Amino acid sequence: MPLSWTRWKIEGCPPLKIFRKDQQAIVLLVGFIIMTVCSLKPSCGRLSFFQKDAGADPGKQVREALILEVDGLVKKPGIYPFYVIPTRLEAIRQAGGPVDGLVFEPSRSTYLSTTGDRLTVVKRASRKARIVVTRIDAAKRFVLNIPLDINSSDAESLDILPGAGRRLTERVVEFRKKYGRFHTVDDLLQVQGIGRKKLEKMRPYLTVNHSSPIKPG
Repeated sequence: MPLSWTRWKIEGCPPLKIFRKDQQAIVLLVGFIIMTVCSLKPSCGRLSFFQKDAGADPGKQVREALILEVDGLVKKPGIYPFYVIPTRLEAIRQAGGPVDGLVFEPSRSTYLSTTGDRLTVVKRASRKARIVVTRIDAAKRFVLNIPLDINSSDAESLDILPGAGRRLTERVVEFRKKYGRFHTVDDLLQVQGIGRKKLEKMRPYLTVNHSSPIKPG
């Protein structure tokens, strides 16, 4: 195909088209400059040549490994790191896939977005299976350096924090039940028994998930 009909597409950036042969050198130079700029700006996206349309990426890259636990009726249950957000089925395939030829029904939720998710494959009827999404238990998250969400963790889970105790974590849960979700980790200073010094010991192991459902305790 003649170069004059070639389209260069940079996702997120305007496409270039070469109309006349005598303009090739100028447009190629401009194209090189644009490609250089786009390579420095993630917002310009991935460069693709000689394509009319480029589909969206099936997964989004993450800066730090996304840690998921896959168990239940899978061939290789365990904890797996992902550097691209996987679909649930992709995570199951990483664990060797389901046992006994089980098949899954379409899932409403396509992507996982939170590190620390636990995917459990359970059998429904006949050869049908479904994926139950919960959270990796607190002890494993602590070892894996996955922060605990203070809006969804129960008193037993929070008890693993340095400087905490069951009486204190129960007060955290009672405070949450009475006044609603925490908006920042610093909100824990409102709980009796938690001062600045104690909070700083616990801070590296805590996070606030504003979308997580509040658990009573």
